[in-house]
Amino acid sequence: MQRHDNSEYVAFISYRKSHTVNADLIQQALINFGYKKRDVFLDKHSIYNGNFKKKISDAVACSKMFILLVTKDCFVSNKKAGETDYFLFEIKEALANNVEILPIFFDNIQSLESTEIIKQLNLLFDEEEVEYLVTRQAVRYDNDYGSTGAITRLREIFNESVGIPDSKDTEEDDGTGVKALPTVIT
Repeated sequence: MQRHDNSEYVAFISYRKSHTVNADLIQQALINFGYKKRDVFLDKHSIYNGNFKKKISDAVACSKMFILLVTKDCFVSNKKAGETDYFLFEIKEALANNVEILPIFFDNIQSLESTEIIKQLNLLFDEEEVEYLVTRQAVRYDNDYGSTGAITRLREIFNESVGIPDSKDTEEDDGTGVKALPTVIT
């Protein structure tokens, strides 16, 4: 499904509300690469009213990249039966629509195959979906890798998968295309 202006989102950022700061950092990195804010779907800036679930579904379906912010407890739902867990809903929509998924690990997570996370994934998704999720290339955004290293890796992946806008369209570019971001809050 296409957006109302017949274009696609470059990225859809999926995150738990407790990690809004991290989502903002990733969105800002993409803007620093030269993408427009309107081309990066972040629910708090992209949905103002209407059918939230449909808007999420449509936005995921017309995104080139689904950025999944992975934190230590992100796959544990605190929703009651019958309530929509939008984080999990967004992942299922990305899987159903074959949108490329890019996990970004926070909280010093090394992979989706860590014992606790794989247990959580196995409860939520079928075997084929878990296999797909754990084999995705990923970015580590933590104290070991650092924000500049993570942003450099994110830029490389976007350049390979989606393409980076022409640097003359971006604000101040120091030649590397990498701007340091504040330390992440965990």
